[in-house]
Amino acid sequence: MTDFYSSTLLTKVVNKRRPAITPVYDLFFRGKDVRNVPSAKVQIDIKYDYEGLASSVSIGAQSNKAIRTGWKSWVLNIPRFTEHDIVTVGELKEFRLPGSLTGQVPMMQLVNGKLDDIFARFDTTLEYMCITAMQEAGMLDGSGVQLADYGVAAATGVALSSSVNALTMFTEYGRAIRKQVGGNPKIHAACGGDAIDSILESTEADALLGGPMGEQILAEGAIAKIGGVFIHEIDSSYATVGTPTTKVDSIGSTTVIMAPEMGATQMVFGPCEMPGGLVMADKAVDTWQERDPAGWIMRGETNPLPVVTRPLAVKVLTVTTA
Repeated sequence: MTDFYSSTLLTKVVNKRRPAITPVYDLFFRGKDVRNVPSAKVQIDIKYDYEGLASSVSIGAQSNKAIRTGWKSWVLNIPRFTEHDIVTVGELKEFRLPGSLTGQVPMMQLVNGKLDDIFARFDTTLEYMCITAMQEAGMLDGSGVQLADYGVAAATGVALSSSVNALTMFTEYGRAIRKQVGGNPKIHAACGGDAIDSILESTEADALLGGPMGEQILAEGAIAKIGGVFIHEIDSSYATVGTPTTKVDSIGSTTVIMAPEMGATQMVFGPCEMPGGLVMADKAVDTWQERDPAGWIMRGETNPLPVVTRPLAVKVLTVTTA
């Protein structure tokens, strides 16, 4: 029984499960330049200018001093999230143990459900942190505390019309992003529902319906790609801290956040605090026995820090129909 509730086993479980949907994190941060650091603070280099060019030197000559124009180094605190729950012996009376064929519901389902509740809140908060990190107000936690401000510019209003259509908009801002990061990166646009409606209602929508993309648009109610930019409708929401009945959209209804898939963001994880010391892991679980009420305490922890390393390569738009 002790092995079943071991921290090592449950840490492996939570790092494989995805109890909450995190589309913006998946698009721009998940697996993108991930760093696990051993401290609660981290130094981050933020680029606020285009890439520079280097000057050559003669053989045997002294090297040039590195040029740091356009770079700023910040030391940031890594936020820590940790919650606990208990599995009581009383809850297990009608649950079967691993390997047993009797009982109503597998015991692991109960354990996973309690851990999923904790890490679903953590994942939803991480998604919220990613969305706010890529906007002017700066990165916020679930209580509205600003954790970092990377200097992303304020949203630009775009009213789609006969002269400014979705193709024009995505081509213009996609080109601006490519100039910042160089090359031809894959660019994504995370869009609120009303912004998607405005895009579908724009002047070229009828032409698209009659073209090769028409069948896909009619079937899915969305356009996969315009002007070299991949379009994603973000419809998720969250409950505000302290008022669980109040639901808020994860991304503003008219908001469009554009950024490259790689080259503008970084994901940092701080160490998790465990009884044996600091653990370098994205998520971790600690467990111990409780005597009254009898059972096992399970504590989950994660220390995530989404970083926007190139704020000028993130474009935020407020899209409406003229």
